[in-house]
Amino acid sequence: MALLLINLQAVLDLDRVLLGGGISSQPRLLAEIDYQFEALQRQDPRLLADVTKPDLLAARFGNQANLRGALDGLLMHVNHH
Repeated sequence: MALLLINLQAVLDLDRVLLGGGISSQPRLLAEIDYQFEALQRQDPRLLADVTKPDLLAARFGNQANLRGALDGLLMHVNHH
């Protein structure tokens, strides 16, 4: 996950990343991804200098984040037609 995040960050330069789903409610997961992100940066000075670690947060709606996102997409589609 940290490798995916560092690759996304290198391209998109995000301020924060939100993780949804039931697993995101585990504080250890977020802490471990942060730790692994920093470990990858320490392995390569270019990553440390050029890739800023985004804030990693659990989505407010947790396990229901995907359902709420799908509903929002549906409502936007219905409202535009």
